[in-house]
Amino acid sequence: MKDNRDSLEQYVNIDGVDVCYRCDIKNDAQGLLFFIHGLGCTKECFAPVFDNPLFKRYSILTVDLPGCGESSKPESFSYTMEALASVCETLLAEFQSDKLHIVAHSMGNAVGLLLSDSIFDNVESYTVAEGNLIAEDCGLFSRGIADVHFDRYAAKTFPKQLIRFKKSNIMDFEQTAPYVIHRNAKSLVKWSDSGDLLKRFLKLDCRTCYIYGEENSDLPIFEYLPDTEKIMISNSGHGMMLDNPEEFYQKLRAFLSN
Repeated sequence: MKDNRDSLEQYVNIDGVDVCYRCDIKNDAQGLLFFIHGLGCTKECFAPVFDNPLFKRYSILTVDLPGCGESSKPESFSYTMEALASVCETLLAEFQSDKLHIVAHSMGNAVGLLLSDSIFDNVESYTVAEGNLIAEDCGLFSRGIADVHFDRYAAKTFPKQLIRFKKSNIMDFEQTAPYVIHRNAKSLVKWSDSGDLLKRFLKLDCRTCYIYGEENSDLPIFEYLPDTEKIMISNSGHGMMLDNPEEFYQKLRAFLSN
């Protein structure tokens, strides 16, 4: 991997994908914060963290998952949760830190939980931001995509979603492709339905928390997480990190500091 690792966007080819990432690496960092975005989103969901003074002592790494944002979108790539996790793992290997903090939003949680034990050996905290853990987390959106034959999805559903999410503050379907979203959704539903994601999360040997938007205060997942710290972000929904970034990052920093 060749880059100058400043806070600008960088590219590296991993498994045939030109992966775009942004980093701000500090020699005296208290740890490395790695953010993983959700279905149809990009690393820009977490852009405000780079200018947030609360994190000036942390190294920060965000990534456009394969098929999203500025990363390339080869049709030959599988876009399964396992494949996305493998790409993230290869990227993380170049930013070795014995104090890794993972923040995973929505689909990004499935990706994060599929990282290998060797990565989790260095994980100090794991934050789920309304991430997929159980079947109910798929809802009508990802399950609705997965249940439709790809040809129909590409011809009818995806074009409608392009229009629907054009003004979204969190979704960016203009920077992806129908085969990416469809394969993502099918794999995400499979993993969420399996129950394995919840098992993996509950077995994590690090500090954990679950962050959610005030609009989603009655999520089914809560009954499965009686001992997990839960943090509500007021005046926000599923995209809490953009709906109310000030409170999101304040509470995330407080969790990391405890």
